[in-house]
Formats: sequence, C-alpha cells, structure tokens
Amino acid sequence: MTDFEGQKEQQRREVAVTLPEQGVPNPHPQEEQLPYPTLAPVAFCCLKQTTRLRKWCLQVACSPYPFLL
Repeated sequence: MTDFEGQKEQQRREVAVTLPEQGVPNPHPQEEQLPYPTLAPVAFCCLKQTTRLRKWCLQVACSPYPFLL
C-alpha cells in the first residue's frame, strides 16, 4: 500500500465517523403519535385518544391539579 492510499483510507474512516447518525426508522410510519402513549389507544371500540370527549376525560384524569396545594 502506498502512502497516498493510506491517507485516502484514513480520510474514508474519518468521514464515516463524522457522519450524523440516523434515527431508527419507525416500523409503522402511518401510526399516529398518541398524546398518552401509556394508555389504551382506543376505548369502547370507537373512542380514540384524539376524539374530543376522550381527550377531555384523559386531561382531567391525568391532570396533577387535584394533588397540588
């Protein structure tokens, strides 16, 4: 290996190290982000977390307000 090839190989390694890491792709790209990911996404077979009624109930149930003095 010549000196030039050694420098070229070193540059390739540096470039590979300096590239930004890509995030892990989402296996389900059409899946929506849930406001409350620890809770069930659908309740009573029709109420998603984003429907108005369930959203209000989840906000009340998950609110820390009653515990604040």
